[in-house]
Amino acid sequence: MRMFIIFLSLLMVSHGLWAQSQVAEVESLIKDRYRDHGDGTVTDIQTNLQWMRCLIGQEWHNGRCQGRSQEWAWDDAQKLKIDFAGHSNWRFPTIEELRGLVYCSSGKPAYFPNNGGMCEGGYQSPTLVREAFPDASRSFVWSSSPVAGYPDYAWSVNFNGGGGNYYGRVNNGHVRLVRVGPTEVNITVHGKPLY
Repeated sequence: MRMFIIFLSLLMVSHGLWAQSQVAEVESLIKDRYRDHGDGTVTDIQTNLQWMRCLIGQEWHNGRCQGRSQEWAWDDAQKLKIDFAGHSNWRFPTIEELRGLVYCSSGKPAYFPNNGGMCEGGYQSPTLVREAFPDASRSFVWSSSPVAGYPDYAWSVNFNGGGGNYYGRVNNGHVRLVRVGPTEVNITVHGKPLY
C-alpha cells in the first residue's frame, strides 16, 4: 500500500509539472502560431513544420539573425546538406509550405492567406512574422517545387509582397530550410492514456 501511495504521489507531481510545462508552451507562442525552441528554430503549430529562423548564411545569435544571407542557384541549393539545432534532416520547403509563412500584417486578404497572391493594403515588408523570422530578406526564397512543364524554372515566394512566383533555376535566391517538427509522445498503460 505504501508503494502505491508513493507511486500515486509521484504521478500527481509529474502530472502537475507536465501541466505547468504545457501552460509555459502556450505562453511562449509567437502570434499564436510559432513555438520558439530557443535554438534558432520555430515550429508552426498548425502545420507541425519546424523552420530555421534564419536564411542560409546567417547565424542565430542573441535572438537575431546575424550576418548576410547567401544566395544560391536552385540546382546548387538542392545539394546543401545542413546539420542544425541537433538535426540533419533539413530540406527545402515545397511551394505550399513556403507560402504558409506569408503573413499579411494588414489582414488583407488574410493574416495567413496561403493562396500564392500578394498581400494587400498597408502591410509591412518582409511579409513574415518578424518576431519569428527576424532580419529576413524581402527578396525571393526558393522552394523545392519545379514548375510543371518548364524544367528550367522553380517556384519561390517573394517576401517583399508575399506572392509566389517562378524564376529560372540559374538565378540566385535565398534559402530557408524546414523539417517535420517535433512530435508529441502519448504514453499509455493498458490502452489508457497516462496523463
